[in-house]
Amino acid sequence: LLKKQPWQLLVIGNGADASDLKQLALHLQINDRIVWVPYVKNTEMHHYYAVMDTFVLPSRTTSAWKEQFGRVLIESMLCGTPVVGSSSGEIPLVIGDAGLVFPEGESAMLADRIERLMNEPMLRKQLRDKGRERVLAYYTWEKVAQATAKIIREVVERC
Repeated sequence: LLKKQPWQLLVIGNGADASDLKQLALHLQINDRIVWVPYVKNTEMHHYYAVMDTFVLPSRTTSAWKEQFGRVLIESMLCGTPVVGSSSGEIPLVIGDAGLVFPEGESAMLADRIERLMNEPMLRKQLRDKGRERVLAYYTWEKVAQATAKIIREVVERC
């Protein structure tokens, strides 16, 4: 859907589907646009987020799983990378108004979101700023600890 756009895809990880994905990329004649990185330490991921124009988390719910949080979203936002995520599980709540969401499995809607970010520099800047603000407002260790303590206090007060 984005063949006419000047994009490049960074794929990090070497899971069970890696070989099939590489074959699919060859079949679709897009392999020259993909950078395959088999493994990156968690402590080194910020280097990769920082060079991305957009981070996409296209999770799909299955009968046995749905996205519980999507920590990679807040890591990306903290690095100033605009995010796009599917509607799976908690992704829309994590992103809030600091990124773009598309209905899971809807590739045309995903392509639309990516194309918007490619063509709208002001939107990219807005989402970079909002993303960092959102992480600092809700997802620092201190903010998570405060929210957890509040819930514990509420539960204890009810007992």
